[in-house]
Amino acid sequence: MIVTNSGGQGSPIKTNLTTIDLDTGLPIRTQVIDDRVHTVQIDETTATAYVITDVVTQLNVVTNTRFSAINTTTGTQIGTTLTVAGQYDNLAINATHNRAVFTYTDTTGAAHMAVIDTATATQTGQTINLPGQSTNNLILTNDGTQAAIITTANNKGTLTTTITTINLGNDEALEI
Repeated sequence: MIVTNSGGQGSPIKTNLTTIDLDTGLPIRTQVIDDRVHTVQIDETTATAYVITDVVTQLNVVTNTRFSAINTTTGTQIGTTLTVAGQYDNLAINATHNRAVFTYTDTTGAAHMAVIDTATATQTGQTINLPGQSTNNLILTNDGTQAAIITTANNKGTLTTTITTINLGNDEALEI
């Protein structure tokens, strides 16, 4: 189990990230990170916690988002932390547990996505630029081979919705 608690105002906010052994109830490891935890998603199949943190300014504005993976058995980090300029939107793990799809909106309002290899917690390929200014939904196929991302753009009052599909085997974007 992963437990987080954050404290303080401004930047950096300190967060304690503690892994607890559910059999004994004892802490395995506690680490302090300089960010505010946005969300934690647990993958029980791979004993991994995906931790999304916000880097904030003194005025509580999110400037960067960080993606980390923690082994929930040992409490140690898997791979390195991925840092992106902007704000977290969505995270989904595919059915075969070998890919995570991470979407975010950058500081200019543009939407992006990254595909993460869950075994190494590293990004596969380049960041994919999505059409639109925000990602609304992230949907994975049942077999875990494709992702569909719905984005919206506002061009002088005209809303445009786009569905982009991503082949998770080769990270190729196919816009519909």
